[in-house]
Amino acid sequence: MTTTTSTTTITNGSANASSTSLSISDSDNIIPRALNEHTITISRMSEEFLALADLPDSPTSPWQLIVTSTNPFIQVYRYIDTDFCFRVVAHLNATPEAAFDLLADITRRMEWDSLCEDSGIVEEIDKTTKVMFMKTKGIWPTAPRDVCVLGYVATLSDGRYLNVTRSIVHDGFPPRDKEGVVRMDAKIAGQVVGPHPDGIEGMCRVVQVADGDLKGWIPQSVIGWVSTKAVPYSFKTLNKVLSKEEKKTDSIIAKEARDFLNAELNPSNITTNINNIPAKQVNGGVPGHEIPPSSNVDTVSKLEKRIAFLEAALKDKNIIVNSNGGDRNMIKKKSILGHLIHIIQSIRNVLNWCSPWLVAIIVYLLLIKHKRT
Repeated sequence: MTTTTSTTTITNGSANASSTSLSISDSDNIIPRALNEHTITISRMSEEFLALADLPDSPTSPWQLIVTSTNPFIQVYRYIDTDFCFRVVAHLNATPEAAFDLLADITRRMEWDSLCEDSGIVEEIDKTTKVMFMKTKGIWPTAPRDVCVLGYVATLSDGRYLNVTRSIVHDGFPPRDKEGVVRMDAKIAGQVVGPHPDGIEGMCRVVQVADGDLKGWIPQSVIGWVSTKAVPYSFKTLNKVLSKEEKKTDSIIAKEARDFLNAELNPSNITTNINNIPAKQVNGGVPGHEIPPSSNVDTVSKLEKRIAFLEAALKDKNIIVNSNGGDRNMIKKKSILGHLIHIIQSIRNVLNWCSPWLVAIIVYLLLIKHKRT
């Protein structure tokens, strides 16, 4: 049995977790068992998320407590020296299974997230992996934002449920700059849901992490309002919604993911899935460098097949992976037109914010001039 060791570092104003090893415990699902073009990215972002979510509180912890509330218990932390990286810890009136099914269903986000204006599924890759989108409301004086993410769900070895996401470029959800919507970059986000720490039946503990770049112009006052007011309010709403949900002990989303993974682990499927990994994840998509079928691992355990594939892919085939970036490296550089649009939007937002003051100043000057004449 082997274990993963992780460290958390600050890079370019964001919190990033980097793993020193891809090895995992023999019952963990951090490394996806279903093999697709996002397999390596998913394993990296899952490790990074858990390193941030599970970082223990201590005098030297980089998580700084900024909000505490009761009924329900909610704590909001800010990762020091970052622009936008927050962690929420909440004890909610629901079973872990009920809470996870609601949080992992992007189509129900508007039911509890006061900032969400629209959300949905762009593509379902399999029962563990989806491409999703969310649009947030514009908070005066800023423009609305949206994000396109790769999402992955899993049941961890300790029984908790994982829902993790990261930004991705997808043709099914292109940027909407012309509509005045700013595309955010979700570096890592999601939730991990488990039992209440005191073992109270019918309650759960949710840890949510959001580390990203909101892009565009946005004042610190708005970020402060979101973290101290909007987020706690959303979790109180989440608790109210969950209190009306069935106290179920089986997660539908987690069960669908497990059933899919169990089917994928059939020996007859493993080699086929490896052969189906697109070349674009290997050596930048150079033809002729696809990952070969691993016929020599047919006699080893299912876990060893997973690890053998991933280690061979990383060491021998030079798969391009950045543990501090993941799919952020896939984000396309904005064109010159895109930059111009962004500048115009920023100027417009500043003018919108200044317009009441400009009108007041002009009226004041006209009144002074009128009195003088």
